[in-house]
Amino acid sequence: KPKSVLDYGAGLGSGILSVLNEFGFDSIKKMACVEPNKYMRKLGRYLVENTHEDNDLDIVWVESLAMLPGIGGMERGKYDLIILSHVLQEIISSKAREMIIDTLY
Repeated sequence: KPKSVLDYGAGLGSGILSVLNEFGFDSIKKMACVEPNKYMRKLGRYLVENTHEDNDLDIVWVESLAMLPGIGGMERGKYDLIILSHVLQEIISSKAREMIIDTLY
């Protein structure tokens, strides 16, 4: 079971909610959401924050990978699970898709 999750292209937080539904709050302790659109990021944070206020879950929302901090003593950039829901289908070039996958890996 993953303890840390990165949701790249988090949108409104549906990936986060799916992970929490699948693995539960007992497993997941830290989540990072990368969403470049500031309006989607703000709305996603709002929609998701009520799902975890009674838990120790730490969810960080940022604009880009470069802005990700180390969360809760974890090494910066290290996650047990990475989600890319619908991100790759929006990238036209296969070289760009490979670059995103390599960067996240």
